[in-house]
Amino acid sequence: MKKNLLSLSITAFLLLPVSSFAEDFAVIVKKSESKYDHKPVSVLPGDKEGVPASVLNVNTGLKDSGDIIKETLSIEAEDGDSIEIESSVVKSSGGDLTISGIWSSNVSLNFTKNDKTGTEFVVPDYDGDIFVTLKITDGLYEKTLHSIVVESEHWVAGTPEYSEWTTTNVVQDWSPAASTVYENTTVEQTKITDRERTRQDKEERPSTGETRDIGSPVVETETNYTETQTVQGTMAYWESTDPYVVQDWTVTEVFQDWNPDASTVYENTTIDQSREVKKERKIIEQEIRPATGEIRQVGSQKTDTTVVTEYRTVQGKLEYWINTGEVSCTDWVFDRNEAWIPDASNYDRDESVNQERKVYESRECSGEQYRPATDEYRYADGEVEYRESTETRTVYGTKIDLNEWFTTDSNGAWSVSNDGTYAYQAINGNNTIFQSKATTYGNTTIKGRMRVRASGGDDDFIGMVFGKTSESDFYLWSWKKLNQSINGGVSYEGHYLAHVTGGVGAINWFMEKDKSGYDALDSLISTSIGWNHDIYYNFEIKYTPTKIEVWVEGTKVLEASGAFPAGQIGFFNLSQGQVEYYKVVDEQF
Repeated sequence: MKKNLLSLSITAFLLLPVSSFAEDFAVIVKKSESKYDHKPVSVLPGDKEGVPASVLNVNTGLKDSGDIIKETLSIEAEDGDSIEIESSVVKSSGGDLTISGIWSSNVSLNFTKNDKTGTEFVVPDYDGDIFVTLKITDGLYEKTLHSIVVESEHWVAGTPEYSEWTTTNVVQDWSPAASTVYENTTVEQTKITDRERTRQDKEERPSTGETRDIGSPVVETETNYTETQTVQGTMAYWESTDPYVVQDWTVTEVFQDWNPDASTVYENTTIDQSREVKKERKIIEQEIRPATGEIRQVGSQKTDTTVVTEYRTVQGKLEYWINTGEVSCTDWVFDRNEAWIPDASNYDRDESVNQERKVYESRECSGEQYRPATDEYRYADGEVEYRESTETRTVYGTKIDLNEWFTTDSNGAWSVSNDGTYAYQAINGNNTIFQSKATTYGNTTIKGRMRVRASGGDDDFIGMVFGKTSESDFYLWSWKKLNQSINGGVSYEGHYLAHVTGGVGAINWFMEKDKSGYDALDSLISTSIGWNHDIYYNFEIKYTPTKIEVWVEGTKVLEASGAFPAGQIGFFNLSQGQVEYYKVVDEQF
């Protein structure tokens, strides 16, 4: 801070000219002016007498005047300013007289000038009144004059005051743009700018809390300032929803009629029956926009296909007779089982399912019997009667969702029903595989149904892959309809089992022969075992770490022993279109 020199000039009329300076302040009467006859008491001002004085601020030119005894004179000073006090005491009578004076203060002052012309000091870091007092003595008597008061203010650096930042240049606008992010997702954006603000430095006076500006406002700048914000995306987001139904489900084929047969259950008993059917409906796929609730149709009308199990309860039809007299019967023997319920194919592979089924036993009886339903009596001669019991078990679900499957080739045209139970391959082309997402199929039985539509024509290969550990390594079951002369040889009707290590490109028409990337493991060749159009075939592939068995319609057609890894499973076609796969399940051992 700039120091201001403040001067105070005090003149007291005691007949003798005197100069004052600090600490051991001495007032010396010049001999040439001394006509004073020393009267100590009269030299000093009395209690009621005033000593005219003036205080001069040489920086401002302002002068305060008053009585140094009767009232206190003051001058304002800032922290760090210099104060200079000049004094002179004068007496008009002659003679030599030495009058001494001492300056004192209520605070410790740092005096920078101390001679006959006066005293000068730097105001300390002190906030409040500083009293500077002159005590005059002639050796016998003394008088303390009223104090000169310096109003000292102590200021310290305060907190600067800032204006709001204003942008002067946009280096990079908000990125990434919200329009590139779906509306159901938030995005973290950044923006880079150059900006500026003003800073006003401040001082604070701790004793009063006052603040004041220091100098003029200063402009501060910042380049490449990065801002961040989280916003909602604005790009429209659509997701699949229930399709628009043009024509609801209708049964198009019955795979298995109502079972068990009501004629095998007594007429006084109800029976729960089930059957498997193929259903189709006409739909148009739809999408919904969650943000607005809008629904839109996607694509054209198509046929959705599913295979389901239907249930019903009916009354038994088998005549129920009660033995009324002496009756002789054979021992009970096993007759049949009902299907396990609930159906494990409705549960995922990692779900535990508690199932039960009815077990029926039969025997032959002879003797008198009564039929409550018709109030009849008869003599039975080797009539069959039945009894039932219930078995329970806990298994894992066997459901395979074909919606999770995929193909890595472009040789086929695969589609899947909405419920994931049915797959269809439309075109007649090169080797194509439709494979599972899961890679853990091992020590299991894969069951399902397959069919080639009559409209599909041709007579080539259908089948499955299993133990697939890479695109090049898998096991293959292929099944051909008829013998065919091709490429200088014969591709025979029948079943084939092979280990493929060269990918789909290693598979060709001669499935029974080893070749590079293709090892034949087993085959069943005959002119009577090819598949037929429009026939549903039940198949089972028993795949364990040490053995492979392929069964079709309850007959084992292929097998091989060895070390077989867990892996993916999939459907296989070669030069055969319009192939359907239904209700494929996984029954773990």
